[in-house]
Amino acid sequence: MKKLVAFLTVCAVMTGAFASCGSEEKEESESEKDISVSESSEEETTEETESETEEETESETEEETQPETEEETEPETEEETEPETEEETESETSYENSAGETVSDASVVGMWIAEDDDLTTGFNFKEDGNTDMFIDMTDVTHFTSDGKIFLDGEIFESDCISYDGTTLAVTVNEQDAFTMVKDSGSADGFDGIYTMQSGVIYDSLKTSVDASTEVLIIVSGEKLYSGYKDMLQYSADNGTIKITGLESIGMEDGDIESPYEINGDVLTINDFYGDKIEMKKIDF
Repeated sequence: MKKLVAFLTVCAVMTGAFASCGSEEKEESESEKDISVSESSEEETTEETESETEEETESETEEETQPETEEETEPETEEETEPETEEETESETSYENSAGETVSDASVVGMWIAEDDDLTTGFNFKEDGNTDMFIDMTDVTHFTSDGKIFLDGEIFESDCISYDGTTLAVTVNEQDAFTMVKDSGSADGFDGIYTMQSGVIYDSLKTSVDASTEVLIIVSGEKLYSGYKDMLQYSADNGTIKITGLESIGMEDGDIESPYEINGDVLTINDFYGDKIEMKKIDF
C-alpha cells in the first residue's frame, strides 16, 4: 500500500506548470368490536307466539356473534404482525467475519477514504467489480468558495474558469491547464465527479498509465481529488476482499487478499504488510 500511495503521488503531482500566472414504521390500528345484546322486556304479552320468536332471535344472535369475534380477533394480531417484523430484520445485509460474528451493512460498494498524516487515499468500489483510485490533491489545486482556483501556490481569478454546467475548463496564459466533463453532480456548482479530457495537467497525469485509462477528478467544496478510473478490480465475499490488477501499475508484491470488516461508515482491511487500514465512507 505504501508503494501504491507513492505511485499515485508521483503520477498526480501537478507543480510548476503555471507558476507565472496570475446530506415504516407501521402503525397498527386495532378495531375493537363491542357487541351488546339489548334485551327488551318492556311488556309481557299473553300470546305465546310473540315470546317464542323473541327468545329465538336472542339465542341466534348470541350463538352467531360471540364465537366469531373470539376466533377472529385473537389470531389476526398474533399471527400476522410478528412474522413480518422477523422477516424484515433477517433481510438486512449481513456477513460472518473471521471471528464468527455476524456483522451488518457488509457491502463495500461506494467511495472510501483513508486519511494519513501525509496523504489521503481514496477507493471507489463499484458494483461492476472495478475500482477507481484517487488521492487528495487539495494542497496542489482546488476551487475556492468564491469561485476562483488555487493552482501551484497561486490563486487565479474566476475569468480563468469556464463552466457551462457540464464542461469545466481552466485556461492560464492562453494555455489549456485542464478541461473536464462532469459525470455526476448538480449543474449549479463545481461539485461533482469528472472525467478529464485534455490540458497540460491531463498530459502529465496520463504519462504513467495505459492510454485507455481515464483520469478521474472529484470536486467537493474546497477539496479536490485526482486519480484514475477502473484502475483495479476487486471481489468481496464472506468477509474477505481481494484487490487485483496491481501489476498494471508496477506493484510486484501481488494482489491484496484480506479480511474486511465494516462498522458503521468505517471499512477496515489489511495492506501488503499486514497493517490495518481504516477507511471512512463518503458521498460526493
